[in-house]
Parts: sequence; structure tokens; C-alpha cells
Amino acid sequence: MATSLAENRRFVGIIVALAVLAVAAPYFSTEGFAVATNQQDFAVTNIVLPAFITKNLGFSVQATFANMGSVSGSHVVYSYGIANTYNRVYYNEGATDLLAGQSKTLTLTINDELAPGTYTLTVKADSDNAYTESDETNNAYAVTFSVPYP
Repeated sequence: MATSLAENRRFVGIIVALAVLAVAAPYFSTEGFAVATNQQDFAVTNIVLPAFITKNLGFSVQATFANMGSVSGSHVVYSYGIANTYNRVYYNEGATDLLAGQSKTLTLTINDELAPGTYTLTVKADSDNAYTESDETNNAYAVTFSVPYP
């Protein structure tokens, strides 16, 4: 049985389409296109609190920021705030440069005096969302701490 020219073209078209899909498959995910890896990925990777936080005194914490992406970021805004069960009681911002692959620890000073109670400190990188990142889910880090009653 002889095949027609139209059948051969259809067969070649199907083969070409399958080849394109095989080559392009790694660039797709179940949620659409895969995210390009040549961009920033800012994260807060650790917070170290002082051993004791005393009521009515300010204190400092060490926060580690990282750029896990392959592109550097300049003037990356970060924020840090403290909240109790009911509302935010302290907030401040700063900015730093994060080179591609760099990790740096910054000292963040809390100037307010906290009353006894339980609080949550949250530190966020790229808090103004100025950068499109490969992963936005790792920008914040939170720790809970207590200021003891006298």
C-alpha cells in the first residue's frame, strides 16, 4: 500500500511536534512555565536573639540575609517588626546590598522598651517587593520570645 505525500507530511509534522515537546518539557511545570534561575532570591535564613530580654530595655538581634540567586541586588529593603497577640508594637526598616550567592549577618536594634509578655519578631527581606525573585516564600523569618514578668 502506497502512502500519499499528505500522509508523509502529517507523519513528519507529528514527529517534529513530539521532538519539540521532548526538548521543551524541562522548561514547563505543572503550574506553567518554570521560573528562570538568572534572578535574585532573597531570604532570611536565621535570627539570633539575646539570651535574656529584659522588660523596659532595648536590645539587638542578629539576622542573617542571603541572596541564593545568581544576580546581585542593590539597596534591598528589609523590615523587622515585633507584635504581640493584639497588634504590632515595633517596626523598622533598613537596606543592604546582597551579591549573588552572598550571605550576611546584620545587627538589628530594637529601641523600644517592651512590657512583660509574649512577642513575635518577624524579619523580612525585600519587604517592598522591588525585586521579582525566583522564590518569594523564603523572604520572611519569625521567632517567638518572652519578656519575663518581674
